[in-house]
Amino acid sequence: MSASYYKYSRWDDSQSAFEIDEDALVEEFSESLLSRGDVSSALRSLTQRGLQPKNGDGVQGVQNLLQKLRDQRQDLLNQHDLGSALDELRQRLAEILRTEREG
Repeated sequence: MSASYYKYSRWDDSQSAFEIDEDALVEEFSESLLSRGDVSSALRSLTQRGLQPKNGDGVQGVQNLLQKLRDQRQDLLNQHDLGSALDELRQRLAEILRTEREG
């Protein structure tokens, strides 16, 4: 897993919040609206799925972001295996208790 670094600064209108093609957004929303039939469902669907225009530049939806978080969590759990540390502590405690009982 590679580390990412970000620099945060005060908003000065020179930054670009999202690189979204407005026409692609309207087209995606329109298709969702026509297939779902109401604005709330179309917006919910767009939020969940994200924007995947045909030119490839899209915005991730909530589902993709949640999956990334799950993957990162699993990577961290795999890196820092707490189970082995607890097993070692249990063994040491068992040795201490055994020594106490013998003494």
